[in-house]
Amino acid sequence: MSASQANGYIPVFTYYELLQSTPSTGPDESSRDFSNLNNSSTMNAYYANFKLLMQKAGAFGQTVVVHVEPDLWGYLQQRAPGDASTLSASVAGSGFADVAGIPNTVQGFAWGLLHIRDLYASNAVLAIHASPWANGGDIASSTSPSMNAVAIADSTAAFLNSAGISSNPYGSTWDAVFNDLDDHDAGWWETHGGSHWWDPTNTNFPNFARYLAWVTELHVKTGRQQVAWQVPVGNQYFLTMNNTCGHYQDNVAEDFLAHTSALVSAGLVAVMFGKGNACQTTYTDYGTHDLGGTVGDGITNGSGSPTTDPATVAWCNACNTHTSTTADDDGGYLRIFVGQYYISSAFPAAPTNVTATPADLSASISWTAPAGTLTSYVVTAYDGCTIQGSMTVSGSPPATNVTFTGLTNGTAYTFKVSAVNSSGAGPQSLASNVVIPAGTSPSWVTACSTAQYQLTGSDGAKWWDLDANKLSVGFTPSVNSMAVLTGWLSSRFRRAPPIRPSCSGRPATATRGRSSPGPARSRAPTRRRA
Repeated sequence: MSASQANGYIPVFTYYELLQSTPSTGPDESSRDFSNLNNSSTMNAYYANFKLLMQKAGAFGQTVVVHVEPDLWGYLQQRAPGDASTLSASVAGSGFADVAGIPNTVQGFAWGLLHIRDLYASNAVLAIHASPWANGGDIASSTSPSMNAVAIADSTAAFLNSAGISSNPYGSTWDAVFNDLDDHDAGWWETHGGSHWWDPTNTNFPNFARYLAWVTELHVKTGRQQVAWQVPVGNQYFLTMNNTCGHYQDNVAEDFLAHTSALVSAGLVAVMFGKGNACQTTYTDYGTHDLGGTVGDGITNGSGSPTTDPATVAWCNACNTHTSTTADDDGGYLRIFVGQYYISSAFPAAPTNVTATPADLSASISWTAPAGTLTSYVVTAYDGCTIQGSMTVSGSPPATNVTFTGLTNGTAYTFKVSAVNSSGAGPQSLASNVVIPAGTSPSWVTACSTAQYQLTGSDGAKWWDLDANKLSVGFTPSVNSMAVLTGWLSSRFRRAPPIRPSCSGRPATATRGRSSPGPARSRAPTRRRA
């Protein structure tokens, strides 16, 4: 998460755990999922694992997206098309404390996950999944001209609404809906006896217009933003796309990038490209690793000739004529054309050269403006990964510096700046240098004892006194100030209760349970079972 943030990305986790959990018994994925979902031991461990993820997301403190169990919701919809509350699942029955009292249904399962998010990571965006194959055929691959995309979307939306989108008596509801397009590139399907090519003219099926009609209806009926996930990476542009392992063709990426406004109109706020199976095209140099080869096959351009393919099948014959100069398995297509989209899109680039200079209770921030007509900047202060406030700098053009006030002396800060134009805010800059404001007002002082105290001679049955003299730390403030102290016991024990502050200029000494304004050291409590 921190690495994503450092590069200006919002981290996204696809939480795909249930199918891979034990015992996972049954003849197919749907049966294995459903068996695990109703296994109290499995689900107890599952909720504990999800809680851990939420705790880590909560500690991160910034926006993080968690995409929960793709495929599972489609399988469950097939079992109970109309209402998630009619299908069983182990929730309260799992014995996991955080979901106690929540119904043992699929609806309760969704409510429980959302409740765990509320407890530990209010900053996390949780997304449920709409499978295009869950009801009435597969929107993404069916060649049937009679498929009713709107009716299919209505059925899926009704199920998802019953699974925590419409309401949740135990907390919040889902924030977004993901959907998947295909787990293989169209070129792979063709070489393996299938046909998943989308018609770019929107005459035959499957095609882009029908997919967008389905997404639009999902957006309307769920009232949630939509995200396209597992979008095939292949293209028909570079010579390297010769329909071999790692280099299979597809035309979805090219069409999506050519019609971004149509995606936005359908309610899509993000497109996540990625391969869904071995040997599918990806945007890094993975090469033939899926066949046992080494990672990376370098810059490849096939035989130097375009790949012949009947236009009636692939909608384009021998049109991958461009020479690649990057080692990415897609020839660098996404790297180049998604990059061009961002450069030419309405949003400004990130400011550069962000520099901070500390002052009393403030810091002076300056930066270099990106290209374009800007309306303002948003300057955000961070204490580590935690946002400590933001300021807006407006003007025509807006200034490229500001004095950020309201800071705490003695605290370390960094700053990031995003540029804003008539269409909205662009990405944040890289963090500035670290600064620590300082002045005449009280500063934070940290004192700690590195000594470790161990009980000796304990048999694990008796209570033993702790020596408070070995659990103390002291310092003498230079001016009258408030000392806020905390204590911590070994991980084998419970966390110490809060230590009361000392509001005096005299030495403040902390023990296990409290602080005192003078040199006397008190103990409260002083007994713990070893």
